[in-house]
Amino acid sequence: MADGMGVCLESLLLVHRELETGRLVAPLGVEGFKVNGYTMNLLKSRAELPKLRSFQDWLFAELDK
Repeated sequence: MADGMGVCLESLLLVHRELETGRLVAPLGVEGFKVNGYTMNLLKSRAELPKLRSFQDWLFAELDK
């Protein structure tokens, strides 16, 4: 448990340092399902703002490379 948050299912990229130092443990190991997916979450009321739409278009184009 880090910062009193309990359990987190997330990319190892975000917890690599904590796993190396022993602050966190991976009780089921670090090998598991490989998921190649992304999400972008926006407030519905702001989803069509030009700057957010431009960023989303750029981001998804980069991910497709």
